[in-house]
Amino acid sequence: MIPLKNGLIELRGFDGDYVRSFRLASEVTTQPIVVETERGNVLLLGLKNGLAAFDASTVEPLGRIAIEANDYPVGALSVVDLNGDRLPEVIMTTNAGRVIAIDVADGKIRWSTDAGFGLTPAFADLDADAKPDLVVPGKNKFAVGLSGMTGSVIWESDDEIPVTTTKELDARSVAVATVVDGRLMLVGTDRSAAGLRAFELPKSSAKNP
Repeated sequence: MIPLKNGLIELRGFDGDYVRSFRLASEVTTQPIVVETERGNVLLLGLKNGLAAFDASTVEPLGRIAIEANDYPVGALSVVDLNGDRLPEVIMTTNAGRVIAIDVADGKIRWSTDAGFGLTPAFADLDADAKPDLVVPGKNKFAVGLSGMTGSVIWESDDEIPVTTTKELDARSVAVATVVDGRLMLVGTDRSAAGLRAFELPKSSAKNP
């Protein structure tokens, strides 16, 4: 599936040969992803009018999850099991700076927050509950940690980084890695200095939801 301009979608086979094309009623805003569910594989695609779901085999529409006002998905969609039930949730960020978790099984929004912003969140267990949490660039912090269960803020960096435009937020990203001794390291772009910034992310500093 190749999103083109003005809602046009082009389908090509694994060998690159053209299969067919069709037009959606809304402009495409993210790359597609395929999610494995109990009812089969579902293809998800961000649009200007929400998050659209299609049958991955037939590309027949299954439904659309609308978002409030003029908000719509941007960046990359992420698929993560946030609550340990072995069923995936989809995490998306929006043009208005919100982070939203969606239950793929029923298509409902699990939680939504505007505490942080990032085109692609990083994931790590911040509160030692054996479930993934999110780390995103903060709107006025270098980074904030969000509970994967509720979306509430469970950690934030100490520094203040005022951001005045959405463009500045778009340019920031973070990543989390676990080193050999189990420590969490946060790496991210820092607009106040050239290159990357890295520091240890202590679990002991995380707040309980």
